[in-house]
Amino acid sequence: MVKITEELIRKRAEHNEGILSNLKEVTLHQFDIEKIENLAQLCRHLEILFLQCNLISKIENLSKLKELQYLNLAINNIQRIENLEGCESLNKLDLTCNFISDLLSVESLKGNFNLKELYLVGNPCAQFKDYRKFVVGTLTQLEVLDGTEISRTERLEALQELPDIIKRIEREIKGLGDKNSDSFTPDERLKVYKELQEKRDQKSEPDKKSQESQNSETSNNGSTTANNNKVTETDKIRGMNQGKWEFALTESENGDALLLDLAVGKFLDTSLISLDVQPLYVKIVIKNSVFQLPLPEEVCPDKGNAKRSQMTGNLLVSMPKAKQSVLKKAPTVTQNKQQTGQMENSKVVSIKDIVKKKPPEWSPQLLTPYATTQHNETKKPESTESIDDSEVPPLE
Repeated sequence: MVKITEELIRKRAEHNEGILSNLKEVTLHQFDIEKIENLAQLCRHLEILFLQCNLISKIENLSKLKELQYLNLAINNIQRIENLEGCESLNKLDLTCNFISDLLSVESLKGNFNLKELYLVGNPCAQFKDYRKFVVGTLTQLEVLDGTEISRTERLEALQELPDIIKRIEREIKGLGDKNSDSFTPDERLKVYKELQEKRDQKSEPDKKSQESQNSETSNNGSTTANNNKVTETDKIRGMNQGKWEFALTESENGDALLLDLAVGKFLDTSLISLDVQPLYVKIVIKNSVFQLPLPEEVCPDKGNAKRSQMTGNLLVSMPKAKQSVLKKAPTVTQNKQQTGQMENSKVVSIKDIVKKKPPEWSPQLLTPYATTQHNETKKPESTESIDDSEVPPLE
């Protein structure tokens, strides 16, 4: 059996960073809670409260929750509607599948003027002949009863017949007497719960023993091969998803890490999650359900981290790759080699080009053809015509 404590509420308030002073919504279903307590003192501003699927036998300690709009107490052991007069903002009340046999206790909700929806399906009081007419005529503020809208004509008929209906219901209650003793009761539900709990414990014992034996075997094998129980590449790693959770395995933007996004549910308590990251696989245990995923390459378990998403509640696991440092250094070495090779090649080519393109002026072998080419380019062709000049002395 679980009690509603401050520690429990803070765990269930992860979506609000564990802050209780301004908490608007809290889910406390399937915790085997027997008594409503501490909520009015710790969470005065609650608007939505889920308490279904517990063992609560009485509605109590909720009158100070003035802002409470939706209260779910389905599948509990409640036998009477009471102590909700102080919940001024109550708009929806779900009491499905309880043990409410006193139909007249519905009258205690007359002062809840904002109450629009009421669910009483699965209670003994719903078996009365004029059950619906009585509730519709008594709670004139209601708009929906057991999921069905209340029409105007239905309300008028119920109001007209209400005095006679009340008398008939009182007779039926007196006439029942001890007939309800043979029907299903809260005590019998507790017995059934205990029997189911014992069966669960019996089933969990062999599972625990098998897990312990597996852990001992793996630890013994790990001591001979490696101290941290690493799985080698030759071992076959089986993928498992017993909880059928949705997941995605991706890489980080820079490709240095593997990212696992597992949809474990927004309202799952983090204390129920066990995470084990190994070099070649990741294993997550949630409420005795195993999720195991082989990794495409080796990671560093010691450098990883895990966190929960505040919006969706998903589990985000970051696992840095083991070979990321080597991959970073390799390009620098090749780049250095390419740079040195380019420098050497550039030196050889530049020297040859210099010798070929512009020979030095002091070279006697290259000067003559260079000069002859210049002379041939500037030499004018001889004239075929000759003129005798008497004033010019003849050549001797």
